[in-house]
Amino acid sequence: MQVADFTATLDIDNLPEEVIRYAKKCVLDLIGVALMGYNTDAGRGIANFVASLGERSEATIIGAGVKASCVGAPLANGTFAKIPEMEDGHRQLGMFHLGSPIIPAAVAVAEREGSSGEELLTSVVLGYEIATRVGRAMRVAYNLPSRSDKLRYSNATVSVGVIGAATAAAKILGLGAEGIVSSWALAAAQMPMRIIHTSSRILARALNHGLAASIGVRGALLAKDTSFRGTGTILEDFCSSISDDVDINQLTDVLGERFDILGTYFKPFACCRYLQPSVTAALELRQKYDINLDDIQEVRVTGDHEAARRVHYDIDVDKIGFNEAYELAKFSVPYVVALALMRQQVTVDDFDEKSLRDPNVHALMRRIKVSGSDELYQYPEKHPAIVEIRMRNGKVYTHRTDYSKGEPEMPMSDEVLQSKFLNLASRVLSVKNAEKALSIINVLEEIPDVRTLTALL
Repeated sequence: MQVADFTATLDIDNLPEEVIRYAKKCVLDLIGVALMGYNTDAGRGIANFVASLGERSEATIIGAGVKASCVGAPLANGTFAKIPEMEDGHRQLGMFHLGSPIIPAAVAVAEREGSSGEELLTSVVLGYEIATRVGRAMRVAYNLPSRSDKLRYSNATVSVGVIGAATAAAKILGLGAEGIVSSWALAAAQMPMRIIHTSSRILARALNHGLAASIGVRGALLAKDTSFRGTGTILEDFCSSISDDVDINQLTDVLGERFDILGTYFKPFACCRYLQPSVTAALELRQKYDINLDDIQEVRVTGDHEAARRVHYDIDVDKIGFNEAYELAKFSVPYVVALALMRQQVTVDDFDEKSLRDPNVHALMRRIKVSGSDELYQYPEKHPAIVEIRMRNGKVYTHRTDYSKGEPEMPMSDEVLQSKFLNLASRVLSVKNAEKALSIINVLEEIPDVRTLTALL
């Protein structure tokens, strides 16, 4: 019960200023990415589905201008947040993601309850904290190369996300330690297991994030309004049911002394995180040297084996259709490295149909070779990649990075994060409302009712 007692009693006065600032960054980033996710065919489809259920008008479906129940809205908003592949994550969880299940759950319940910005931020910090501790206890990052038998049948984002979302929702609902334990148990009982790809991989992967957010809220509401109860060992039992390699001490180690939200990374590039160190290294070379792309003989990219699995060359819109090509491109080292070298950027706009068909991008992709190295698998401490550009005249340019841009060790500035938000949000909101939302989130701890923010979304 130690973790539940900690969750029940923590308030914003116990949080270092740095943690509060970081939580606001997480909220800002997630809302911007979710707005971008809504602005897609898949996003609008989920929004229409949730709206069609005719549920209570409790919480905003971001971007859609309508409300749903505080269980339905997180399903939509969590799904939106995954679609663009620009949401935050954490190395301690093997690059899996926290914001997409936790923040939609927290915002929806806070909107229903008319909670303050302080309450919202505290719930977000706790959601990240408990989710990350569960991930550490399951040793997710250390087990990625082999995947224990149990881990093969789960998804780390969904597993820890369900617990994190339930934590955030329970905190906003004001549940005590017993209620928080029951929230975890009732959310865990509903957790989806391994992602099964449908014909749309984008939607299948994203939908699981939305489900985690929605299930977390449902678990907390069940704990509040029914007699169902969980046992005090739920987190230990949960970890052991999902992983064969468990370190239970991670649940309570330096509890309250270290806040894991500070280890969250943000994505500057619109692609899978495993690809982003390679993009970071390629951009360094492109900006440092006067490289004529026509004179490149070969580009060699070396990363860990997880990155090396993400090699897709056959991104042919005519052959496989736009949706499949879009998905493959988001997970293709050759595609994103080619973009970095050619356009010196990898943005959401670089995955439109014109870009996916660009013959110059495809020509450069064919000169990019990708390999994996055991030596470069250094999770969770580092995430290295090496890019080597071999020119036709014999010159070789090489850069190694141990971190991607956006990691705590190589952070995105506040200005860059805010620019990312405005760029994404203003595609759906008016520029005026996007800027107003930014201003509110910057002082979120001073806002008496979060509905001041959600009314803009």
